Amino acid sequence: MHISAEQEQQLKLAIRDIVARNPLVSTHQLRRDLHERGFKTAAGNPLDRYYVAKVLRKLNREEALAVDQQKIQDRLAITKEQCRIITEKLWKIGRTRGPTERCMGSSFTLHSSLIPHFLLYHWNPETLR
Repeated sequence: MHISAEQEQQLKLAIRDIVARNPLVSTHQLRRDLHERGFKTAAGNPLDRYYVAKVLRKLNREEALAVDQQKIQDRLAITKEQCRIITEKLWKIGRTRGPTERCMGSSFTLHSSLIPHFLLYHWNPETLR
């Protein structure tokens, strides 16, 4: 049985609607609900339970991936903003003190080529506030 991409999208939408109403719906009940909505085989029978379960698993994977991507994007946005703030403060320190002046009371000399190293190994968020 071959289903076009458009038919599969319609089937996915119908499954999402049914699952949204009852998240604990069984595959058997899902097949009956889909049959009532007009999703059936060429012979007029309900869709195969293995196929319905496969599409449901595919939808669950897509949702899980979307949630993971959203979490990753949110975390990356926060990290990028923190790095932007840190970089601005370090450049301000580098411009006001000059490349040869000592920084933060230690023997570490802040130079523009060392900023990435400084960010990785010597960053303390409490000192930037």
